[in-house]
Amino acid sequence: MSSEAVSILSTQRDNPTQQIEQSINMILQGVLGERNQDPRGSAAPVIYVACSGGLDSSVLLVATVAVAQQIGAEVVALHAQHGIAEAGERWADHVEALCKKLDIRFVTERLQIPSGNLEGNARAARYEFFSRWVGSRDILLLAHHRDDQSETILQRLFSGRGILPIRPQGRVGQGRFYRPFLEMNRQILEAFGAQDSILQSFSDPWVDDPSNLDTTFQRNFIRHELLPRLKSRWPEIDRHLVRVGSQIMGQSSALEHTLAALVDRAIVGERVGIGEYSAGVDGPALARNGGGKKLSLHLLPRSEASAIAWLRALSVVHAGKACSDRSARAFLQELHTPANGVAILKITASHELRSYAGDLYLVQSESAVPAHIQLAQMGPPPVQTPWACGTVEWWMMTEPEPLSVPWHERLVLQPRRGGEVLEQADGWSCPVKKMLARHKIPPWQRDSFPLLYLDEQIVCLPGLWVSEDYAKQALGVSQHLICRYAP
Repeated sequence: MSSEAVSILSTQRDNPTQQIEQSINMILQGVLGERNQDPRGSAAPVIYVACSGGLDSSVLLVATVAVAQQIGAEVVALHAQHGIAEAGERWADHVEALCKKLDIRFVTERLQIPSGNLEGNARAARYEFFSRWVGSRDILLLAHHRDDQSETILQRLFSGRGILPIRPQGRVGQGRFYRPFLEMNRQILEAFGAQDSILQSFSDPWVDDPSNLDTTFQRNFIRHELLPRLKSRWPEIDRHLVRVGSQIMGQSSALEHTLAALVDRAIVGERVGIGEYSAGVDGPALARNGGGKKLSLHLLPRSEASAIAWLRALSVVHAGKACSDRSARAFLQELHTPANGVAILKITASHELRSYAGDLYLVQSESAVPAHIQLAQMGPPPVQTPWACGTVEWWMMTEPEPLSVPWHERLVLQPRRGGEVLEQADGWSCPVKKMLARHKIPPWQRDSFPLLYLDEQIVCLPGLWVSEDYAKQALGVSQHLICRYAP
């Protein structure tokens, strides 16, 4: 490296403003590059900044606005009022005043914190608040830095939750969050704050939370009591903790990457009916359930420790959040004696893992089920429409195929009501519930399973069964409908 390049790098390290803004700019440029390739359009995302009014988040807000102005992106400050400290209202006023000076939008909300674990419940309420604002094209910036990493690793270790560090990025709401300061220590932020003209224009450039000195809180005890003693013996302990944590994070990320590829491969390929296996997708380990996500439980490691790590990684792939060791362990125990044949691992309010008949399903919250759909009124096929926890889709063929239905303009889709029976002229009959169970449709999908009617007669269970009587009556029809339910 030339002496000129070394000089430039040294200047960047010695210039906190340049170092901080460069870190933020790298994230924003990366996000904008992804959005510009998004087929839904190239509108710039909203950049939300979580700002408590303290040093770290105030520096993040000011620096983000400076960078965003150069690329024409909107910045919005999110301020959570926990209602714990007496000075909370004053902090909100301070952040609002800072936003006015920066000429950006300010959003605040007084949170309801449940009793019990105050630190944990406040954090959960705060992220729930953030989640309601961050849309699918937006990002949230958080001000955690390297000192926070050390505290977090130790806190998790002492709580028996492993030594995973704070994630540099992840999901929040419908969008993603990023932490641009994780490679910086607090001294860099202090240097920025001390020389920034906007922050220094206030008599108090940022607010100091007196509760941060209360060592009855675990994190404060680690920060003020434990870490100073550890640093006196091991001055580089911050770097060592972060390095070890990063190694563990790398191992977890590698597992998540492998599982994400596995899940992707389980839901691509040729369309097949519910309950069938896709012939070209890797044999019995991976199955396609109409378009839903399903993995064989044979993939689950046998040892408890490995199985818990596997479930945590799969939870991140599915929900953007790792399940707890406790919930994963309870799920493993429930697998041996599942209630109604189903074991459930709840990850978030809208994401679960469920086991049934030797398979593991990645389940999301259900959408509303329409009372009925008149197919002829839905426009020319192919058509896809939301249904419960998936979609119903149909398309036309000129020749009959297995499980295709002769087209009729009075065909209607309706959800199950309960008690329906499939019948044919030769006297054969079968309850719909029994037919769904026979095809190993999971119990939670059966109640809302779509049925295709002609007038009052069930003529098709999408992907599973077609009335032979109806098919014979419609001989000579030139158009044939294929209908599939993809939960």
